[in-house]
Formats: sequence, C-alpha cells, structure tokens
Amino acid sequence: LTITRMPMGQSIAATPLQMHMAMGVVASGGYLLRPQVIQQISDASGEVVYRYSGVAKQRVITAATARTMSRLLIGVVSLAGSAVAFYLVAYLLMTMLSFAVLIIVAQHTGEEIADFNGLAKRSPFLSFALVIAMASLAGVPFTAGFLGKFFIFDAAIRQHQTTLIVIGVVTVACGFYYYLKVVRAMYWEKSATTGAIPLSGLSRITMIALIGGIIGWVASLIMHTDAQ
Repeated sequence: LTITRMPMGQSIAATPLQMHMAMGVVASGGYLLRPQVIQQISDASGEVVYRYSGVAKQRVITAATARTMSRLLIGVVSLAGSAVAFYLVAYLLMTMLSFAVLIIVAQHTGEEIADFNGLAKRSPFLSFALVIAMASLAGVPFTAGFLGKFFIFDAAIRQHQTTLIVIGVVTVACGFYYYLKVVRAMYWEKSATTGAIPLSGLSRITMIALIGGIIGWVASLIMHTDAQ
C-alpha cells in the first residue's frame, strides 16, 4: 500500500484491477481504457504479427484535468508520509469542529454566510470555536493547519516540486479569503436577529474536546519539529 492507493480504497473497496484502471485514466489523458492482458502476438521468428492497441471505453475526465492530476500525484508521491499524516489528522479535527458549529447555527438561522452575521454577540462560545476552526483551516500562523501545511510545503520544497508549491500557495490564498470571510461576518457584521442560540451541554463538551484535540495536535507538531 502507498499513500496514492490508500485514499482510493485498495484493500478496502477496490480491487487491484480497478486501481490500475483508475490510474490508467490519468496516464491515458482522461480516457477509461478496456483492460487487456496481451500487448502483441509474435511468430516463431519474433516478428510482431499483430499488436493490440488500447481501446477507450469513454472519457472520464478532461485532458487538462488528467495532466493536473498526474503532476499532483508526482507531488504526493514525493511528500513525506508523516507530513501528510499530520495534516490529515489536523484537517479532520478542524472540519469536525467547524461542521459541529455549522449544524447548530443552521438549525436556528441558516447555513449561508449571512446567517453567521453577529454570531459573536448571539453565542460567544460558538463564534470562538468557529474562529479556531476557520483560522486553522485557513492556515493562520501557529495553528494546526498552518503547521500541517508547513510540513507538506517543506517536503515539496525538498523534492523540488515547484508546480505543486505554486498550486498549494494559490489554494491557501483562496482559503484565506473564504474562511476569514466567515470570521468577519461573525464579529463585524450586524445580525438581523438578536436572540441567543441555545447550546446543549453535550454539544459544548464535544466542541471543547475538539478544541483541545486541535491544541494538543499543535503541541505534538511542535514537538515533532524540535525532534527533527
């Protein structure tokens, strides 16, 4: 198993043949090819009598997407496994915390960004929890997300993956705009409603545990850095 195969389900829900077909789509420029075992037929003298060419069943992705995925897969293969693992765990904790807040807010006001206007006054705890999640997802310095991205970029730089680094910087910049837009709505925009959002004890404990997990993960990332 490798880091490129595990997310696609090998040994979980995909057979080796399905894995090769999926990777073949990227290698063939976006076409799903019919599996074949024989490449060519040769006679006794070794001369090729018949050569089988790949049969495209259908186009699955565009050629541009296939090229992009091939470059990204090269970058993924070159990354250190520990860096990816650190980032995945941090991303899981951040996403769980943000979705926990989103579900509660959506039940009372809605799930659009405008529904988060003035959340800091209506529910200081929810807004604080979401700030931690959004800041970390955006990659604000010294958050779990920042350190996870740092390790990944560091591994990419060591492998001279310039294209991957450029793509990563662009996506991080886009993430800053989106995630901090939610923070701006919570603390600087006025809300149409002034009623407080009720929060159960179980929800509060769950969010505190997630916040603690994020902080603990930051500490483990820093310890990992010191160890190296």
